[in-house]
Amino acid sequence: MPNTLIAQADTGIQHPPSTETSAVTEKSASSNPAAVFGLNGGLFIAQLINFAIVIFVLNRWVFKPLMKMMDERRKKIEVGIKEAAEAKEKLVSAESAKEGVVREAHVVARDIIDQAKTRAEEEHEKRARASKHIIEEQLKEAKTRADRETAESKRAAMKQISDLVIVAADKVANGAIDAKAHRELITEAIAELEHANT
Repeated sequence: MPNTLIAQADTGIQHPPSTETSAVTEKSASSNPAAVFGLNGGLFIAQLINFAIVIFVLNRWVFKPLMKMMDERRKKIEVGIKEAAEAKEKLVSAESAKEGVVREAHVVARDIIDQAKTRAEEEHEKRARASKHIIEEQLKEAKTRADRETAESKRAAMKQISDLVIVAADKVANGAIDAKAHRELITEAIAELEHANT
């Protein structure tokens, strides 16, 4: 009877179950638990074998390479995260170092500017003193020259006066001139003397 059911299932022909068949089916179903769920033993084993082959193939050529690739990817991501953290630390340290260098450069620049101002002020004072000294020397020299020229002018004027007095005295002594001419001669001598002094 069970062979009849398999044959019917294989051929796809369905016959209305007879009372005899249904009684046998109920009896075999109660004795075979697989029959209760409508399972065919041989077909079930074949499906298990097929499933095992598919799992083996997937495990061998899909899951293992996929897991290996995911592992490598995970390691690369971990390395990337680690390198990013190190780069961030280096950036922070570089920023702090840069700020330190900038602060130090400002201090050095301020010192250089202060030194340059001090040197400029010292140089200015030095040149001012040198200029003042030169001007004082030139003034002294000009005064000395003016005094010398004044003294020479006075000597020249005195010489002219003495020459005129000698000439006038000669003329008076010789009686060549009278009192009126004598006054005119003195007036001329005084005018020449005034003209020489200007």
